[in-house]
Amino acid sequence: MANDGVLLVNFESLRGAGANIAKAISSLQQQLSDLERDSKRLVESWDGEAQAAYYARQEVWRSSANDLTNILQNIKSAVDQSADDYVNTEKQATARFQ
Repeated sequence: MANDGVLLVNFESLRGAGANIAKAISSLQQQLSDLERDSKRLVESWDGEAQAAYYARQEVWRSSANDLTNILQNIKSAVDQSADDYVNTEKQATARFQ
């Protein structure tokens, strides 16, 4: 479908997207915390290399999750800022006609 170069923005959809990203971040952090909590007793019963290997892998998971969280937070900030910018532009355009 052609839009003839017109950009249509729904402010509430942008704000909703930001809220959804925040929920995804929270869910990711909660699920990783749950995994670590649930596996703790089992892992603590291991000895030697098995335990060390798990903790090494867990550190990789945590680091990757932190990287993903940072990326998602940056995206959320950009989406939120875009929503604010579009609202402000709309207000300025409206003021020109008043």
